[in-house]
Amino acid sequence: MNDLKIRKAHLDDIDLLTSIFWKNLNEHPEYISHGEIQMGVGADLNIPAKNGRQMWEKYIKSKIESEFAHVFICEENKNILGFTVLSIEDDGAEPFGVICDLLVLSDSRNKGIGSLLLDTAFQWFKSKEIKDFYLESGKDNAKAHAFFEKRGFQQVSHIYHKK
Repeated sequence: MNDLKIRKAHLDDIDLLTSIFWKNLNEHPEYISHGEIQMGVGADLNIPAKNGRQMWEKYIKSKIESEFAHVFICEENKNILGFTVLSIEDDGAEPFGVICDLLVLSDSRNKGIGSLLLDTAFQWFKSKEIKDFYLESGKDNAKAHAFFEKRGFQQVSHIYHKK
């Protein structure tokens, strides 16, 4: 892990980011939260949507192109180990940051990559004068919950869904 590099994602990264995300989602469906269900990536709790891969590809393209979002990639020797998707939202009060996605490949977990990506997110938000950050995590994604709590996040709500 000596040659870790953080860089901004570009449009030519979309196919690879989509493949990484879709593989992870199918191996770890507990990743699915209300955000994935709302955007059509998840059909329901722990169930990827049939066209979810295409929906996420559309989503990541919009984030890479947006002036209010940023996608950072962590790579080693040009191999992607993880990424984070960030956005700035404004619901009428102070603008706030959203960590839309934070994904580290299974074989690269517990090596500090998630922390590096989270620190990069905090630095980017700080550079934009954003003081509050939010994220969501799938209901059954206990390992991610423990990671975020260890990094100072606290649970502030429950999300309910009805079809």
